[in-house]
Amino acid sequence: MKNYKNILSIILTTIFLIPLLAKSGPQDGAFLRTAQILDEPRGYCIDIAGFGETIRIDAALRFHTCKYKELNTDQIFGLGSSDQQIYVPAYDLCLHATSISEGSELFAQPCSSIDNQIWDIFPNGFVSPASNHNLCIAAGAESRNVGTSGGDWLTDNYRARSATLETCENNSDLQELRWGYDAEQERSFSNTIRLGVPDDIQALINEGPPMNRPLNDVLRDLERTYTPDELEITENISYGPKERNLLNVYRDLYRTNREPVPVVIYFHGGGFARGGFDTAPNVPEYFASLGMVGVNATYSLIPEARWPEGAIDVGAAVSWVRENISEYGGDPEQIYVMGSSAGAHNVATYVFRSDLLPIGTPEVAGAILISGVYSSPSNWEDGLATNLYFSDTNLDEASIINNIERTSIPTLIAVGDNDLPWAMKDFTSIIYDLHINHGYMPSLILVQGHNHTSYTRTIGTADKYMSAEILDFILN
Repeated sequence: MKNYKNILSIILTTIFLIPLLAKSGPQDGAFLRTAQILDEPRGYCIDIAGFGETIRIDAALRFHTCKYKELNTDQIFGLGSSDQQIYVPAYDLCLHATSISEGSELFAQPCSSIDNQIWDIFPNGFVSPASNHNLCIAAGAESRNVGTSGGDWLTDNYRARSATLETCENNSDLQELRWGYDAEQERSFSNTIRLGVPDDIQALINEGPPMNRPLNDVLRDLERTYTPDELEITENISYGPKERNLLNVYRDLYRTNREPVPVVIYFHGGGFARGGFDTAPNVPEYFASLGMVGVNATYSLIPEARWPEGAIDVGAAVSWVRENISEYGGDPEQIYVMGSSAGAHNVATYVFRSDLLPIGTPEVAGAILISGVYSSPSNWEDGLATNLYFSDTNLDEASIINNIERTSIPTLIAVGDNDLPWAMKDFTSIIYDLHINHGYMPSLILVQGHNHTSYTRTIGTADKYMSAEILDFILN
C-alpha cells in the first residue's frame, strides 16, 4: 500500500509539472509579470531597460513596475514560432539566459533554437529552461526606485527588481509568474481621490476631537507612497535675516524632468508659538516624490515675532525661491504657497493683504490654505500665543476678512468637516467676503472625515483625498 501511495504521488506530481506551452500564453503579446504584487500594487513585469530612443537592448532584463495603459512595448512578450520561445515582438528578439545555471541573467537576443532560449511554463507559474526544471525565472528580493519615464510627475514612481535564474522554491512569490493584459488595470495616477486609510484610523479621525494630537502621531506613522531614500534634501538655507528664516529644499533623486517643474512651499501651523521642519515634513516630501520641488519653510514665532511678521516672512521665502529655485529644477513661474492653521493665516495675509508687504514682494502662481483663521483675532479662542502675537495690533486691522486688498492669486481654501469651530466659521466668512465683496470665488474643499490637523498628515499616504485636490488645483 505504501508503494502504491508513492507511485500515485509521483504520477500526480508529474501531471501537475507538465509544461503549458502554446496554450499557456498569447501569440500576439502580453505582460509576463509576477502573480503577486509584492511591494508594487501594479505588479512587476519583465522589462527591457530604457524606452524609445533610450532603449538599452544590450542591458540585462529586469522586473519593472508594469506599465498599464502606458507606452509599454518594452514589456510585451509572447510565444515565439517554436512554441517554447518567449518572444519580444516589438524588437524581434527572444528571452535568453546567459547560461543554464543559478544566478544567470536574462537578456533579449536574436531568436535561435539553443537551450538558452527554450522555456517551459508550468501551472504553478514557474518558468524554467526546458533543459533544467530545477531552475526558475525569479524576481530579486530587493526592489529599488527607478523614477518614471519622461518626468511624468503625476505618475507614482516605478520600482524595479533583478531578473535571474534561481533554484525553484515552492510557494515563492518571487518565482510565480503569469500573463497579464493591458486592460486589467487603469493607468496609475497620483491624483486618484480617496483610496482610503485603514478603517481603525478613519474611525479615530471621525470620533476624535478637532485637535487630536495622539492621532497625529498615528498618522505620522502611516506608510507613505514614497521612501526617504529617494529624496535629496538641501537643509537650513537662509532666506532672510531672522533666525527662523530658514527653508529646506526637497528633490526626488529618480526623476528626470525635461522642463522646470512646479514648486510647493509649505508653512507649518502651531498657533504662532511652535512648529518647524518636523511638524509636517510629509507635505514637501510628497510633492518632491512626484518630481516637483518641495520646500519646507519656517517663520518667526513669539515671543519675538509680532503681526504681520509671519506674512512678511512668507513673502521673503517666496522671493528667495523665485530667485534661486531654478538651480533645483523648479519653475519660478509655478510657485505655490501652502499653509496650515497659523501658517495658513500667514499665507492668507500674504495673498490677500498686499498692503502689508514690502514693495516688490513677488506674487505666486497659487495658494493653498488649510484650516486657517482669517477673521479678527478677537473672534478666536483666547490664548497666550495669540494674545502676544497680536499684542501691538488693532485686532480688527489684523483681520483678513473685510481688509482684502488683492484677489489676483488663485487660491484653494480647505477645512475639515470635524474642524475647530472658529476655523469652520472663518472658512464660510472668507468665501462670502471674497465672492460678494470682491467678485472672486476661490476653489473650495470640505475634507470629509477629517479634523483640524489630520488631513495634512495624510498627504503622501494611501488616502489621496487632499493631495489629489491640491494636484488638480495646480494642474488647472
